Amino acid sequence: MSDQLPSSNPPNEQSARPTPTNAESDENRAEFYYRLAERAQRRREVRQGHQWKAAFGIWTLFALGAGTLLVSRESIFPPGHWSITHRVWFCFAFLAIAIAFVTGVLRFYWRFLGWVNGRNVNDSATGAFCEEQIRRALAAEELPDDLVPKELLDENERLRLRSSQHAVLSLQFGTAFLLGILFLAAIVVNMLKVFAPR
Repeated sequence: MSDQLPSSNPPNEQSARPTPTNAESDENRAEFYYRLAERAQRRREVRQGHQWKAAFGIWTLFALGAGTLLVSRESIFPPGHWSITHRVWFCFAFLAIAIAFVTGVLRFYWRFLGWVNGRNVNDSATGAFCEEQIRRALAAEELPDDLVPKELLDENERLRLRSSQHAVLSLQFGTAFLLGILFLAAIVVNMLKVFAPR
């Protein structure tokens, strides 16, 4: 007597299972690529939100620093009882530190914007590729010329996609650069109050 229990499934159940039709398979593929494109779009939107938050943070930092120094009636630097030599050396050292700080912030910001731009280009290409796959799965019309699938993107096409975002990036970094210069100029103006006759 065999210890094995008889299978509850009929022997021909595997072959009797319904197989997905071509239409169902195409719809599943379209849904899959739609979700991929949706995720790429969400990543891009979140990244752009962080990009603008960083821009406003740096703008506020430089603008508040410059405004505080310009409206101050008294210098924040050493008082007049210091010798001229000490005051000059202190001001030069402070200015050098301020230049290094502004340069470091702008350099980090520039690298951050480059990283954001590169990731956004990749997500844009991913979205274009997924949209093309959806159209193919649903037998839709061909993609417009401005949507290039990722697999067909060469370096020139990637540069073109990057250049489409350069206007926003130039505005953000250019504003930060000008406010950084204004901040340094405000430091110099505030320094001159140290040497003003009392």
